Amino acid sequence: MPERRNNEKLYLGIIAILTLVCGILAWQLFETKTNYQFISVQRNNSENEKNQLKDELKGMLEQYDKLKTDNQELSAEMLAQEEKIKGLLKEIDENKGTIGKYKREVVTLRTIMRSYVVTIDSLNTLNQELYSVNNQLSTENNQVKSRAQELEGRNNEMSGIISKAAILKTYGISVVAMRMKSSGKPQETDRAGKTELFKTCFKLGENNTAKAGTKSIFVRIVKPDGTVVTGDGTAESVMVEGAALMMSARREIEYNNKEQDVCIFSNNRIGLIPGTYQVQLFENSYKIGASTIVLR
Repeated sequence: MPERRNNEKLYLGIIAILTLVCGILAWQLFETKTNYQFISVQRNNSENEKNQLKDELKGMLEQYDKLKTDNQELSAEMLAQEEKIKGLLKEIDENKGTIGKYKREVVTLRTIMRSYVVTIDSLNTLNQELYSVNNQLSTENNQVKSRAQELEGRNNEMSGIISKAAILKTYGISVVAMRMKSSGKPQETDRAGKTELFKTCFKLGENNTAKAGTKSIFVRIVKPDGTVVTGDGTAESVMVEGAALMMSARREIEYNNKEQDVCIFSNNRIGLIPGTYQVQLFENSYKIGASTIVLR
C-alpha cells in the first residue's frame, strides 16, 4: 500500500510537471505567434509606406516633366532634383535606409518642387504680362510709324507743292535774230545765213515763294535739225528730269521776288539753217518758258 501511494504521488508530480511544461510551451507558442503576426503587420505596413513614398516620388518626376521654363539656370536645378528623386527611388528599392529617413527626404524634395512650381508660375505670369506689354508697344509703335509715314507723305506732298510754287514764271518771251553791221551795231534779221546772235527777252514774274538771290537763267536754242546752238563753244549742260541737256547761253541775275525784265544773248556764227528754231528757258533744272523763231 505505501508503495502504491508513493507511485501515485510520483505520477501526479510528473503529470503536474508535464502540465506546467505544456502550459509554458503553449504560452511561448502564443507569444511567438503573436510576435510573428506583429512583425508581419509591421513588415506589411513598412512595404505599404515604401510603396506610397515611391508613388509620391514617381508623381514628382511626372510633375517635373510638365514643368517648362526658358530659364537655363532653373532648368539645370530642376534636372538635378530629378536625379535626386531617381536616386532615392533606387535606395528604397535596395532598402538602404529607414522609412523615417525616406519620409524626411520626400518632404524636402516635395517642398523644393513646390517652390519651383511657384517660381515658374510667377515667371510665366510675368512673361505673359511682358508679352501683353510688348504687343501693346508694338501696336503703338506701328501706329506711330504709320502716323510718321502719313506725315512724311504729307510733308513730301507739301514740299512738292512748295517746290512747284517756287518755280519762276516767264511772260512775253520774244526772240530775235541779229547780225552785226559794219559800224558794230546789231541789226535784226530773219536770214539764217546772216544771223550772228540771238536775243531772247522776257519778263520774270513775281514769286514770293521762291528764294531770293542769285539765279542762273539758261536759254537753249534748238535748230530745225535737232542740234543745239552752242555759240562760241562755252556752252554747258544742265540736268533736267534726269537728262543732261546742252544749253546755248547763261545769264546770272539777282532776283528779289519782284517782276523784272531779262534779256539773254546767244552767240552763233556757223551752222544755222533755215527753218523753225525752238527756244527754251530754264532755271534750277526747271523749264520756265518756251518760244520759237523762224529763219529763212
